[in-house]
Amino acid sequence: MEGLLSVSSDIMLEADSPSTIRDQPPYARPQFLIELKFSCNAYFSHWVITPDSADPRFLDGVLHPRIEAFIHLGLQQFLSHERAREIIDTELKHWPVWGEERRKLLDFAMEKTRQAVISTPPDHNLIHIDFRVSVIHKHIYDERVVNRILQQSMEEDTEFMIPAADSSVASLESKKITEPGSSCCICMEEFEEGCDGVCMPCSHVFHGDCIKKWLSTSHYCPLCRFEMPMSS
Repeated sequence: MEGLLSVSSDIMLEADSPSTIRDQPPYARPQFLIELKFSCNAYFSHWVITPDSADPRFLDGVLHPRIEAFIHLGLQQFLSHERAREIIDTELKHWPVWGEERRKLLDFAMEKTRQAVISTPPDHNLIHIDFRVSVIHKHIYDERVVNRILQQSMEEDTEFMIPAADSSVASLESKKITEPGSSCCICMEEFEEGCDGVCMPCSHVFHGDCIKKWLSTSHYCPLCRFEMPMSS
């Protein structure tokens, strides 16, 4: 994205102690199964570098909806480690975990599962492990570029300045502002901590009066260009 100076990510990985059972009759030859449950919480924070300071200023933060995935592996699939790794990677391909953090996640899952397989009692044939993933992404932008993009948005040709539908504006949800120092990108004023902002479907948050006034002349989010339903 234009104006993006840097992206940094931190990941925290946790796994519960595995549970094992025998889920088939004692006289049957059991099929060995591995059941993995993954859950992910991702937080995206946006910061800007201003011309008069080298330290980034917090703009806003967005908590991504919690994601869950269930993966089942046979013992032979897991013992073919590259195949097991590929299956897990494919199931989690749409998760907001990329690059080095994704490699860490896959390594962690494979090692915890390997330990569980080794320690499973010989008469048990089912392993269940819960994995919890927390990831924080920090995006830092050049404030001058962000301001220029906003200015361009406000100076669009009138053929593009179509208001958002009243029903879509009315359906916007409020969001309690809990991050100190965050700002509305339309008026560039800081939110008062504890006040209610208005959240667009793209998860960007603004002062209610600011975004409603903006959407009365344009159906695009002023930051990411997310397109709202147009007024007919």
